[in-house]
Amino acid sequence: MSGMNLTVIGQGLTADRVDAMHAGLAVMGVADASVIVADDFVSTVNDLTSQQSYSTGRGAGVVAARTIPGDDGSTIVVNGPETRNRSPQLIERLLAHEAGHIWLNERKERLEGRRRLVGADWEWWLLCIGGLALDELRIERSLADLGYPTANAGTMAYAENALYCLNVEVVDALLDPASADIMTFSQSIMKTHDWLAKQLAYLAAFRSDATEPGLAGLSTHAKENWEDYIGSTWDSRVVLYESVPTALDPISDADLNELLVGSKRQEEAQLAKLGFRYASFGDGFSFHRTASDTLCNVRAQRALEETGIREKAQQRSG
Repeated sequence: MSGMNLTVIGQGLTADRVDAMHAGLAVMGVADASVIVADDFVSTVNDLTSQQSYSTGRGAGVVAARTIPGDDGSTIVVNGPETRNRSPQLIERLLAHEAGHIWLNERKERLEGRRRLVGADWEWWLLCIGGLALDELRIERSLADLGYPTANAGTMAYAENALYCLNVEVVDALLDPASADIMTFSQSIMKTHDWLAKQLAYLAAFRSDATEPGLAGLSTHAKENWEDYIGSTWDSRVVLYESVPTALDPISDADLNELLVGSKRQEEAQLAKLGFRYASFGDGFSFHRTASDTLCNVRAQRALEETGIREKAQQRSG
């Protein structure tokens, strides 16, 4: 059994779920870990990171746990209310995933200290989005090798909802009066881009086929959203990810730097597919919508149609 140092802030979890946490750490070879199960997940993360703007929302999902690096090692914070009703099997998988972050942190295969890889701040933001998605990919590939089933976030059923949220968030950002401020506007789009990149990493982790990520079962609206916002960028993403090692396999500093720069290029292409671009402008930057008015109107109409369909379905189900 792993040497888990467990702290409970709030109600905690049942004994069988605590055992599952031990099992998840052990299967990934983590012998010692600090774990906090917190009812007030956001405040606990804020206390450990001083990241006052942190939230649990991620497109179609909610964050169940976060691993935070520190001088004395990593700490896993588990979202008590979100995980309390999950099965022990799902909690084991969750802790195995977080154990992957511990390995990446211990080997310092992280973004810290790599700002020099790019020039402008916006390039660094894109590299960070790509780098964090790479972390998720590496960890999920480790779990695939260990025989775990695909994560919920890696299923096409989840993608159905995620693609809807993607379209709605982009349309909302365009219509929000606060987006008259370029920083507010760009941050709204980047927040969406960040969770989208992670979602695509989850999909890619269990799928090696560059041309067929399993779109056949999606609704018409979801297929349209996929083609609109992702399309051919999927092929280049899968090619980029082909040689990425799992979280249990070390990577040299030089190879990781090369991967991160490649991921920055991938996310720049993804941002363009979303319909936006950054450009350096003097000592600052500009952020532009490149999607045409016609395309934006199509997106808004699709969001309205799909929202209506979902609302009617919810009413029928009571």
